[in-house]
Amino acid sequence: MTKIFAGACAFFILLQVQVSGQSTTGSAYNAFGFGSLNNTGLTEFSQLGYTGIGARLASSVNLENPAALTSIVGPNHSFDLGLNITQLNQFNSSSSFSTAIGGLSSMNFWVKSGKKTAFTFGLSQYSDARYDVTDLSTSSALVGAYEVRYQGSGGLSQLYGAVGYDVLPRLSLGFRGGLIFGSLTKTQTMSGNSLVDGTSITQEMNVARAVYDVGLQYNVPLGKSKSLTLGVTYQPSFSVSYDIDQSILRSGYDTLTSESDGSKVIPEKLGAGFQLALKNWTLMGDGELERWGVNEGESNFDYQDLISFSGGAEYQAKDYKEKYLNRVIYRFGYRYSQGYIDALSNTFESHRFSTGFGLPVNRGTGYVNLGYSYQQQGKVGTRLIEEQMHTFSLSVSIRDLWFAKRVYD
Repeated sequence: MTKIFAGACAFFILLQVQVSGQSTTGSAYNAFGFGSLNNTGLTEFSQLGYTGIGARLASSVNLENPAALTSIVGPNHSFDLGLNITQLNQFNSSSSFSTAIGGLSSMNFWVKSGKKTAFTFGLSQYSDARYDVTDLSTSSALVGAYEVRYQGSGGLSQLYGAVGYDVLPRLSLGFRGGLIFGSLTKTQTMSGNSLVDGTSITQEMNVARAVYDVGLQYNVPLGKSKSLTLGVTYQPSFSVSYDIDQSILRSGYDTLTSESDGSKVIPEKLGAGFQLALKNWTLMGDGELERWGVNEGESNFDYQDLISFSGGAEYQAKDYKEKYLNRVIYRFGYRYSQGYIDALSNTFESHRFSTGFGLPVNRGTGYVNLGYSYQQQGKVGTRLIEEQMHTFSLSVSIRDLWFAKRVYD
């Protein structure tokens, strides 16, 4: 097992180095707010449309609701490492652009600490702020027409720890605490007019904030091999203060620098979901609301409340488990998100379709999860961009049983 773990780590680190070297840009909608927000779920749940508030799966660590941490059956520890590679295609009214982006998506370690408790900790990406967009139609009554190239880098990460506890045989509670941290750099470079040629404005934000959320799940038996689980999650709002370092540079002139403070609210978040477990199928559905509208927008965009809905289905044969194909897990999912930004009087809806499967390895104590998703957001317009993302995901789940005596005949 140690050799498998070391080999998996080396393999993913090598892929991360190679993929990061190819990452030249990101979604144009990363330019707003903290960037595009990411879900916390592992690869298995990305294949299920990130549906997980009511999910209690026996073989997958659920990070969408910390109350589900006690649902794992068999091992008492699990290590998950995930990788995503995305082909991003962008279109506007006159041109198109494509690039590959990707890297490590998640790293998580789960431990069953008692008959009624389990905990987990890990690191995940909270937001992505990489983008590179040129506006060709900028004009001013003072200087005339010119172009502006908008570039961004960085993003926010989340370091978290969570615990789940079975209060009653059917009732589970969970708590998660974490630190959201990172830096975002935004640059505007002007060209196409002698009055502004070579002028650039760079702004860097440094963010660090402790956050927490709670979850609950209640399971209702519906007869032999069937059950219904209901789940809810809640995250209170958190005010985030950060430092802003800004510089204005033009070739041949002095650089103007300034320092200031800013603040935004990571908003209140409410979620509700269900899981219907049948003989071979498990069906899930979620709805979430994030109150981003409490933030004040800027000159080119406003914040709005983020609403999302998702659904997922998982299939695994329960009979004849000695056959390998009957131990394979098949997953399908869909997610709709309204987005939390209103830019140029437009909201940017997102539709994401996903599928994948889990391949059991090492006599069923671990899984290799392979997945694919297609996401479309935005729309083509005079100053608008439509984006299509084809994402391929790969993760390794290493599961084992510690402190158990080996028995040999």
